[in-house]
Amino acid sequence: MKDGAFTATSAVSATPSGGGLTTDQYKGWRVFSPNGSAVTNPVVYGNINSNSTTVLNIDQWWTAADGVGTQPAATNGYSIVPCSLARFMALTTDTAAAAAGDTVLASEIASGGCARALATYAHTGGTNTYTLQKAFSVTAPFTAIHKMALFTALSTGIMFFETVLNQDATVGNGDTLTVTETVSLSG
Repeated sequence: MKDGAFTATSAVSATPSGGGLTTDQYKGWRVFSPNGSAVTNPVVYGNINSNSTTVLNIDQWWTAADGVGTQPAATNGYSIVPCSLARFMALTTDTAAAAAGDTVLASEIASGGCARALATYAHTGGTNTYTLQKAFSVTAPFTAIHKMALFTALSTGIMFFETVLNQDATVGNGDTLTVTETVSLSG
């Protein structure tokens, strides 16, 4: 965990004062920053895609309700914390088997209404499962969407795992493809 104040911010980056970062030491973590008054501009966060020795590169600024947030002021305080939330769903037509050692989703779809997007989380108390679901509004034809993966950020980020779909999805312009991933917890 790291706390301090920024010296600069943009829509997709933040520069912590003092530097002293190790390249990619915070990749997959989140940076939180208050954005003015808690009533009118609550805390925003960014998913850290990578970092240099001086700059955090994020996907964007988000609100606590997962909406688009407002860029914090260049001198705001911040906290960087670990993030284990993989809520961004990506799709591919790649037919290779899912493998535990994979760190990227081969041939990830980046357009046609099937680009990586925030999935909706649901959990019922007292159960050992939760679901992540995304309804993709398709704008181009795809003959065989084969796998999905969950990531920590809208762009790059860390891939937590990938899953082969129950059956390949063939979709066209105007279709809606709903993908639901059920995650079972043990322990």
